[in-house]
Formats: sequence, structure tokens, C-alpha cells
Amino acid sequence: MRILNRLAAILLAVALVAGGALLVAETVLVWLARPPLLVPRDAWYRALTQTSAGDSIVLVVSASVLALGVIVLFLQLRPWRPVRLPANKPDWFLRRRSAQHSLAAAVDRLPSVAQARARLGRGWRLRLRASGDAQDRDAVREAAVAELERLAAADTSRLRVRLTRRRVV
Repeated sequence: MRILNRLAAILLAVALVAGGALLVAETVLVWLARPPLLVPRDAWYRALTQTSAGDSIVLVVSASVLALGVIVLFLQLRPWRPVRLPANKPDWFLRRRSAQHSLAAAVDRLPSVAQARARLGRGWRLRLRASGDAQDRDAVREAAVAELERLAAADTSRLRVRLTRRRVV
């Protein structure tokens, strides 16, 4: 969503700069009593003075803008996973993705576990998925807790481990 926000911001900025430049150019042309550059002034003036607020086009455009605004507001208010997580030390933060990679690598170092994936949520809520035997669950948990402590995680108690059987090919 961050990439989409950045692209939308860039497009909006370019449109506003282009519209502002066009407005300045048209204003200078009106001041110099020259013909318009792109905006047909007479047609715009007629349309703006003869259109009322109850016309169907005004209602459709207003409803569309309202719907788009509600959608954007909903998407912005949705809680996203944090980019950085607070560490146990004051004013220290860790990047969520690098902490996830570090946790997955720590679990992958166990000889009986493979393909570990770690997902960190709010408040150091950790979900680990790996392929291995069910009796390795405690070893996986210990490795994850040790890595969380090494990373100075604020909370090491919210840990879910899910082990799936290895596929023999």
C-alpha cells in the first residue's frame, strides 16, 4: 500500500503542478488580452453560469468523489503492520523485515527444520512456519526465543509455531 500511496502522491503532485502552470499561463493571457491557450473561456463561463447544483452531472460527479473519498479514507485508516518495532532498549527500533529474516534464519539453522518463515505483527507477535517433525517444536520455540532475546525484543511471549511434515521426494 505504501507504493500505491507514493504513486498516487506523485500523480497528484504532477497534476497539480501542471494545472497551476496552466492557470498561471491562462491568467497572463487574459491580462494581456490574448486568445486562450487551452481553456475555451467562453464555453467554460457559459457552462459554469448555466449549470445548477441539482443537475444530474453535478450529482453524479459529487457522488463519485464522495465514494472515492470514503474508499481512500477506509484504506488509510486500516491498521497496517509496522515497518519498525520497538526494542527492549530505550529509543531503539528494529526493522520488521530484517527481524523476520533473522528469526527465520535462526530456526533454519536447526538440523531437523527447513523452509522456516517468520511473520512479525504488532507488539512482537510472531508466527513461525517451518517444515519439520512435531517433536522439534520445543527446539524451534527455544531457537526463536533465543533470537528474539538477541534482538532485544520487547515481548517474547507471543509466539506461535506451526510445523508441517517434510515432503520426501
